Amino acid sequence: MAETTLPPRKLSRRNSTVPLSQAVYLGLEIDYNEETSKIDYAICAHDGSYTIDYNFSSIDVNIEAINDENREEKVNELQKAILDRIVAYSKSREYKILAVGIGAHIARVGGKERENVKNLLFRSPSLASKIWFELDAIPFIIGTKGDSVDERASSAVRKTVVW
Repeated sequence: MAETTLPPRKLSRRNSTVPLSQAVYLGLEIDYNEETSKIDYAICAHDGSYTIDYNFSSIDVNIEAINDENREEKVNELQKAILDRIVAYSKSREYKILAVGIGAHIARVGGKERENVKNLLFRSPSLASKIWFELDAIPFIIGTKGDSVDERASSAVRKTVVW
């Protein structure tokens, strides 16, 4: 048999044209701001040892105007906006998200607003299931405590890393 020669494989990463993604854990905290009628959310990235990045954003929404007829549509819009932001965030920083700790700090919201925020997190298909499906990351819904959205996002990501 004739022996075929294959070109040598490049083992060096110095000449690689494809950047390697950094594996990270995310903490996501969602909070309804009654004063501005916006949903504020914070994303905190952790590399397994240290918190390495943080991002804050808001979505304009009049949560009081959500009723039974448009609830599902509004919840889907909010989930899509948050997921789109996470995807853009991870692509811009070349992150591969391993797990997402979703902070559930809904105790201080009352009445109808509380139900609307709970629907965002728990109504099927929930934000957690969409994160798993679209990002291939393990979602955790974690109770968080803290004064600000960024503090609770940081708490959520630390709890996710420990799990």
